[in-house]
Amino acid sequence: MLDSTGQPFTINSREELREDYTEIEKEVLDAYGVEIWGDLFPDGDQFPVKPWGVAWEINWDASSPINVPFQQIQDTMYTRIPEAILTEPGNFDSVYDRFMDEIEAHGVYEMEEHFTELIKNE
Repeated sequence: MLDSTGQPFTINSREELREDYTEIEKEVLDAYGVEIWGDLFPDGDQFPVKPWGVAWEINWDASSPINVPFQQIQDTMYTRIPEAILTEPGNFDSVYDRFMDEIEAHGVYEMEEHFTELIKNE
């Protein structure tokens, strides 16, 4: 795997990477018809640069109406996402519904609108 300048991302060869995998990892990769984990990733040219750049780096004022809901939603995410991952399959929908109800109550849609305006103004 090479970067845009033709340099490898790692000094390890494909063979060395493969040697370090566990037997289970090799079995999974073989089932997908690939040699290393990196083969599962799309090529970089499949992701053109967006005109708005990297939205997660946008800063907002301390007085912004985003501050409180953003923190509340993050706190909810840190609680509910692990819960959804670890719950029994039969409980997933109720955990997901609770997650969505909570972030909606915190104002996720209003926050998204504010983010959209920030992106437009960048």
